[in-house]
Amino acid sequence: MGLHVVSPERSVTLIKGLSVLGFVASRPFGCTIAETAKDVEISRAAARRLLLTFCDMDILRQDQKWFLPTPKLAELAISPIVTEPFWEALRPPMKHVSEKTGEACSMSTLYGQDIVYVARAPSRRVLSVHLEVGSRLPAVHTSMGRVLLSNLVPERLTALINQTELPRRTRFSLSDRQVLLETLCGVASNGYAIVDQELEEDLISVAVPVFAPTGATLAALNFSSTPTRYPSKRLRDTIVPMLEAASKQITDVLRTNQDINSHAIKEIKK
Repeated sequence: MGLHVVSPERSVTLIKGLSVLGFVASRPFGCTIAETAKDVEISRAAARRLLLTFCDMDILRQDQKWFLPTPKLAELAISPIVTEPFWEALRPPMKHVSEKTGEACSMSTLYGQDIVYVARAPSRRVLSVHLEVGSRLPAVHTSMGRVLLSNLVPERLTALINQTELPRRTRFSLSDRQVLLETLCGVASNGYAIVDQELEEDLISVAVPVFAPTGATLAALNFSSTPTRYPSKRLRDTIVPMLEAASKQITDVLRTNQDINSHAIKEIKK
């Protein structure tokens, strides 16, 4: 796993601790101090201190040389945003877009250098890209990814782009980091992103941000089709307003339906 290089303003100990929890969570049958130290790339002494501290907090438990996660570790991760009921309650506006156009409408959130699909209203047509909730795609080559990346603080965005590989998935894919950064600035200014055949040839998509009631960018909403059916101009003129309306409806649902959060937490605790 290893640790990322961080600025002096960050807490390295906290980063190490979270890395340790991530490793133990991936080893439900137990792991040792030596295994943890090797995976997280820290000393055995540091791994031992962190593992024992988490045991004192009942987040982990120790059985001989083995350290195992407890239910409390799962409780720490409970947030409505990680549950299916949270996103499923936001799907009706997406379904409306899909039914009106006959094309797929999806929503995703950013996870490192990827986007993760959290809700989807599929197309009536069969596309070559098979996607479902939980699917991951590289953020830099997707319209939703570019919307989400464009809303990162400049320092974080630059660091992420510098660490991201830019393979040419098609002959249209952006592979120059400076051009990509300039493109993302345009996305931030326009409020939407269009990606034309960069992920896969004969696939075009457009995305807009989905805002939380606080104004933070919660996710991105996307429409995908083929360039023949929906060239860029048609996407801008007809689909962007439709997605923006759906995005506003989703924000309104989040603002008014307080039951989403409580229902989601109940589901994850079952």
